[in-house]
Amino acid sequence: MRHRLTAVFHINGLNTKHLRIAVVHERKVRSTQDQAKSLASDGALEGTTVIADEQTAGKGRAGRRWYSPKGGVWLSLILRPTVTIEKAPLIGLLAALSTINAIKVDTGLDASIKWPNDILFQGRKVGGILSQSSIKGDSLSYLVLGIGVNLNFRKENLPNKVQSGATTLMDEVGKRIDKDAFIRDILLAFDSLYQSFLESDSDAILREIESRMEIVGRMISVKTAHGKESGRAVGLAANGALRMLFPDGSEKSFYAGDVSLVDEGV
Repeated sequence: MRHRLTAVFHINGLNTKHLRIAVVHERKVRSTQDQAKSLASDGALEGTTVIADEQTAGKGRAGRRWYSPKGGVWLSLILRPTVTIEKAPLIGLLAALSTINAIKVDTGLDASIKWPNDILFQGRKVGGILSQSSIKGDSLSYLVLGIGVNLNFRKENLPNKVQSGATTLMDEVGKRIDKDAFIRDILLAFDSLYQSFLESDSDAILREIESRMEIVGRMISVKTAHGKESGRAVGLAANGALRMLFPDGSEKSFYAGDVSLVDEGV
């Protein structure tokens, strides 16, 4: 299905320096991620952003369902970064950092990043990031960055099976949040981080991301398709992979997986 940019609108106060944001606003879609990928395949410019009021088949990591009722922030941003394929996964962490910065600005809450793609507040999921790329040969054709945040609805609007591990920003602050301002603040924060990432060494950005990850320095387990391994999280590699230190002094980097804390006793 071909999509045309027929519903472009401007977000007040959005004055990005690097990305030229063109927003495609939809009331209801199956997935902003799927629509953005279709637009990207059709040649849509970097900065094209699909925003939906509601998703009926939102996507999470590893093919999981992302529940997306009305009131949340559901958007997908098309990027065409001039970076190596190896460094592309770090861009998802830039989006996570941008999101928690916007949460701080708009609500005063201190959220954290659960590697690789979750946004938490006091241990409960309030948002998530999904990064999907198209590769041609040995180069990156485009990357679609999905950002989802539980904003202006109660967690009771989510299925029972996910409520215990989730929260919403409206539940936490007790009032509605200006959605347009919140989206603007995410995109402004991302624009600044993305420009720094493209133009300079990413060490400072990595250290900032690490400072917002509660697992750094703690014992964790990482579950992958190949099994579960435990060790101490020591930080991020230059490409955003999670570095784990084992008791024997060896180290391993993980590029994906489900992370949980390990009880270290008293």
